[in-house]
Amino acid sequence: LDLFSGNELQIRTALTDLSNHMQNNFRVLYNGTQIYGEEISPLEGERKDIIDTLVGQCRSSAFSNHDEDRRTDSILLDFICSIVSNILHRENLLRNLLSMQLLDVIDGDGAIRVYDRLVHL
Repeated sequence: LDLFSGNELQIRTALTDLSNHMQNNFRVLYNGTQIYGEEISPLEGERKDIIDTLVGQCRSSAFSNHDEDRRTDSILLDFICSIVSNILHRENLLRNLLSMQLLDVIDGDGAIRVYDRLVHL
């Protein structure tokens, strides 16, 4: 529900929560290639290249942590969540999606039953 709240901070929290527990609910594509998703994550060098491309030259001190893989992964996901939450807050996409979902009085299971009945007529 935070995703549809209309509040940028709540949208970002929802995206951050999704990115921390991706499963099959969260995927990130970069130049048409999936870079994040269930059991998919870019390699260290790829992460830094993506960050450099998205935000310019990254300060090397940001990557001086001994746990470099986790650090750059966190920076990249935080940056992606920040940008996407800003866009989703600014645009009407989530409001339009929510209003269309509210019009749906038959859930997926109900739609399948209706379809099966129509096929057998």
